[in-house]
Amino acid sequence: MKKLVVLCLLLIFCLAIPVCSANTSWNILQPFGWNTDPDGHTWFNNGVNLIMPIGTPIPAPLSGTVIAMETDPDGYGYYIVLDHGGGKQTIYGHILQSSFSLHKIGDAFNKGDTIAFSGNEGNSSTPHLHVGYSETNDPYKNGCIDPMPLLIDAGWDIQSEKEKTAAPSN
Repeated sequence: MKKLVVLCLLLIFCLAIPVCSANTSWNILQPFGWNTDPDGHTWFNNGVNLIMPIGTPIPAPLSGTVIAMETDPDGYGYYIVLDHGGGKQTIYGHILQSSFSLHKIGDAFNKGDTIAFSGNEGNSSTPHLHVGYSETNDPYKNGCIDPMPLLIDAGWDIQSEKEKTAAPSN
């Protein structure tokens, strides 16, 4: 019942504030792998960062179980880790703190269930979602692989700026 009340309140909140969106098409802010900031600083992104308005519901790409809900003020901010079985785990960073009221550790969920709401927490300069993926039970840093194939297979509509601005072919 508590989850239902929280979901209803968040839905009302999102409908009332223009930064929230039911849009399910997102653009890549920074892809998986090596990135270079405008100031020339090179860094490795162990996931993909997707531009999302604050409060966007995040659907689970696979069924599974919540295994961690933590805070990392200098990195992901509020984040949640999901176990999908067979070594597959995903992590979602920069989410709203209120996302923690949706689940508790050990909760099961189905593919497509809302697992969190995007935010701008931690080391973040613009509202976005960080998604990390591992097939070796290590979604934090070293065990990550590119999550894009998983997210695309799950039905997430993700576009790069190149795709967005590409001229239509005849």
